[in-house]
Amino acid sequence: MIRRLFFAAIAAGLLAGVIISTIHQLTTVPIILQAETYEDTAKTDPAGRAVLFSAALRLNKPDAAPMPLWRVDGQSDHQHGDAWAPTAGIERIFYTSLTTILAGIGFALLLVAGMALRGEPVDARRGVLWGAGGFVAFTLAPALGLAPEIPGAAAVDLMARQIWWIAAAVAAIAGLWLLIFTEGTIWKAVGVIVIAAPHVFGAPLPYEFPGGGAPAELAAQFAATSIAISALFWALLGGFAGHFFGRSAPEQ
Repeated sequence: MIRRLFFAAIAAGLLAGVIISTIHQLTTVPIILQAETYEDTAKTDPAGRAVLFSAALRLNKPDAAPMPLWRVDGQSDHQHGDAWAPTAGIERIFYTSLTTILAGIGFALLLVAGMALRGEPVDARRGVLWGAGGFVAFTLAPALGLAPEIPGAAAVDLMARQIWWIAAAVAAIAGLWLLIFTEGTIWKAVGVIVIAAPHVFGAPLPYEFPGGGAPAELAAQFAATSIAISALFWALLGGFAGHFFGRSAPEQ
């Protein structure tokens, strides 16, 4: 069973990762590169801080003094220049593709583990349905509170966003499981409540958004493109995982 699980996950993650990495290079990467030009040319205030990343974090402290916002990659403005980053070209493509493939394998492991827990026959068609659930849990539900961000987008502390993102994904997984695999109106109602809970609590967002930076249209284009590609990624991942996991099942 363990060998089947890992074989299906690695094969599915590798294939889906390679395909989506290629699509990313043709779609989202040009948007990111364009956004980085706005990030690099952002004006600075007399203290030398980028205006785009300077605002008061007033989520819980309305009287808080202004402080730099954190960047999308988790590095503050004065730390960003010292952080390592792959050079443009082949090196950047390699690391981006490797990250996508590794993420695909990790997510495929979760899908195949769910299939194994259910213990039902699975094929590529059923796998796509599992992939649709993964898309809802790991992309759509978190994106309702924290949409995919381009470089230079105003954002609060990275840790707060990561905690909320994980909570939204876990709640969506638990809620979908209750909605789909349990009987009874009460359990399904509980599933809806669980899914909605992180969104009722609210995602961590900056109290105000400074001017400048990349245009809003570019940010919207990136968010929409990223979500669309993620839908394709999960469909491929689920289909491949269902195919390989089903094909490797011992004959009865």
